[in-house]
Amino acid sequence: MFFYLKQVMLALKCRKGKEEAGEDSLSAWREMLAAEGIQVLRADSCSKADRQTGPEHLGEKLAAEGIQVLRADNCLEADRQTMPGALREQTAEEKTMQGTIGEQNAEEKAMQGTIGEQTAAEKTMQGTIGEQTAAERSVSEHLGELDDPKNATLWITDDPDLARRMDAEGKAVLGYLPGDREKTDFTGIRYLAMNLTELDGDYLDKVYRRYHGIPWDILETEHCLLRETTEEDVDAFYGIYAQPSVTAYMEDLFSDRDRELAYTRDYIKNIYELYGFGVWTVLLRETGEVIGRAGLSYREGFEDPELGFLIAVPWQGRGLATEVCRAILTFGKEELEFTKVIAFVMPENAVSCHLLQKLGFQEKEEVRLLGKRHLLWEYKG
Repeated sequence: MFFYLKQVMLALKCRKGKEEAGEDSLSAWREMLAAEGIQVLRADSCSKADRQTGPEHLGEKLAAEGIQVLRADNCLEADRQTMPGALREQTAEEKTMQGTIGEQNAEEKAMQGTIGEQTAAEKTMQGTIGEQTAAERSVSEHLGELDDPKNATLWITDDPDLARRMDAEGKAVLGYLPGDREKTDFTGIRYLAMNLTELDGDYLDKVYRRYHGIPWDILETEHCLLRETTEEDVDAFYGIYAQPSVTAYMEDLFSDRDRELAYTRDYIKNIYELYGFGVWTVLLRETGEVIGRAGLSYREGFEDPELGFLIAVPWQGRGLATEVCRAILTFGKEELEFTKVIAFVMPENAVSCHLLQKLGFQEKEEVRLLGKRHLLWEYKG
């Protein structure tokens, strides 16, 4: 499976004893994503107490395993002196993120004044540091580098303000809501997670794609690929629907291309984003050519999802519709947990009726849709 997402940046407010996953679980999660080609980096804002009990030990462990860990703690020299030797020396990445810290950099002094032994991150957690947290400054400093497509990045943060800022800037962001912080207000953030270690590469890549308007790849069969429809597919659809035998049994596209494009945009936003499934575009794997449409959707007045399918005339008679529909039914059962699927076919459409029988559908009753007679078929996989 191809992932657009290349790296995940964790920007968390670490709190002693309240991390949802232990070191072993988080390390295993990093290793799982690394095996899928996704690197996990850190840009945390942690207090001194948190660093003494958690992240630095994890940093040493992961470094020994060859996994890179970036830090943006914005800590003072006194704090660094209490940290393990392996973390006292700044890496090139830390210097890039922090500048030359010394005991306090100019930015810390401007924001804090004289704070004695408190770290900037501790001030952040107490709400007296100013507008930007250390994690937010880390975000700003990394944006140029991470905008590069080869560094396609998803930010994961438990800071609602940072999440909303990233969202406003068009960056892919996933809100992290551990169990002890269920009342945290992530209003406006499209995706939330409560357990980091349950998030696999496929899910994280889908979140990244949704933010950047990249269609989801749904499934592959021996000869076909199904993915979400894009505006670029519309011209191919007009070519497919131009055949009289196609529109004889199904509703045509809008005669006005601009209206069809507007409909497609609305479908992507209101169906794909809301349900996570719908009617998808069918492509020939060998050439990438658009050859039809198929998928699952809800019809007003019916509780069960409906199977719809269309293969363009030049590719009909090759078993592709059966291949695609069988894969969709399996996907619906295993991934979407559908226990029943329905389909509507006009009685005179003998070819489609025969296909439904081959797939295991049973004819149930006759109904009227859009003023025309249809047979209601039912599938229980």
